[in-house]
Amino acid sequence: MATPFGGGYVLGQAGNGHVLFVRGTTLMALPFDAERRVATGEPITVATGVGSFRDGAFFYAAGNALVYREAAPQFQLTWLDRRGETKGLVGEPTEFGGATLSPDATRVAMWRPSRVGGSSRELWLADVVRNTSTSFATEPDGDMPAWSADGRELYFVLGTLGGSLNRKAVDGNRRTETLRRPGTSDGPLLLGGSPMAATPDGRFIVFGVLDNKTAIDLWVQPLAAAAKATPLLQQDFDQTDGQPSSDGRWLAYVSNESGINEVFLRPLTRDPVTGAPVVGSSVLVSGGGGVSPRWRRDARELFYQSRGGAVMAVTVDGSSVGAPTELFRAPGIQPEWSVTADGQRFLVAAPGRQSAPAFTVVLNWQSTLKR
Repeated sequence: MATPFGGGYVLGQAGNGHVLFVRGTTLMALPFDAERRVATGEPITVATGVGSFRDGAFFYAAGNALVYREAAPQFQLTWLDRRGETKGLVGEPTEFGGATLSPDATRVAMWRPSRVGGSSRELWLADVVRNTSTSFATEPDGDMPAWSADGRELYFVLGTLGGSLNRKAVDGNRRTETLRRPGTSDGPLLLGGSPMAATPDGRFIVFGVLDNKTAIDLWVQPLAAAAKATPLLQQDFDQTDGQPSSDGRWLAYVSNESGINEVFLRPLTRDPVTGAPVVGSSVLVSGGGGVSPRWRRDARELFYQSRGGAVMAVTVDGSSVGAPTELFRAPGIQPEWSVTADGQRFLVAAPGRQSAPAFTVVLNWQSTLKR
């Protein structure tokens, strides 16, 4: 029987056991003397392709049976047209998240597993034209990054709950600047995993916070020095993924006020004193569920993903909002996606051939330790 010990399991009798641990995606067995609590040999490979999340690995060993789950599924950055046909690929299939396209559609920012393994992630920039990628920021955790309207800066959250809001120039000429730190009096904690967006005037960041640990609200953080964040949209239910239109007239967002996630619009005005965005009454856009709203550059068309995996389009003309129209179906794509300025192409993270991690059962696995 396996018993917990540190980061893995101690197996067998005292003085003749092993500690199981994962290095990267490889399950290793370290010969270990439990009485003296010292290693007695070099690690032995037991299995490969083992998944993990934060500080936990997806395996269990007891007696002669070993069960492990494979690593997270890989995704492929894929260009799709308005009919859902593939028009190109970016990079190779890999594990990543939060992919977002620069305003000029030449670069993609995304989080990838750290090269040192464990639960860490790194923020990378991929060059769409040259098909190359470089590391941009390294920290324990991350959030979906947001581009400045001119594409010169990236904004990102470091930390899952109570993280810091940061910005960094894409050209690398300046170090990372922290705009808002955890544990300050600037308002509730930032919510990791909730997309952010910059206002088109470059003065504010719209982001999600966990308010009193009961609901998610939308706040705005001024980009001016020493400025405090203020509420934008507070309700008794969740509202996330705030996306201002490029003309500054609308805020698209997601709310579960109807019992499921739906896409809404609210008109935007400006506070005459601070210039901060102010929202008006809500307009329901989706029907039967919707997430991940994204604007066309001219703000005359809004796109979102339906519950059934369809990409939907809605025309916006002045104060008039049209009915949703299905463009195509793309089940399994990540909610973090991007739309080109003309609304003709979509950059999505599509699942690879294996859409879900598989479980593997190995019997008499301890025989591998006797090699």
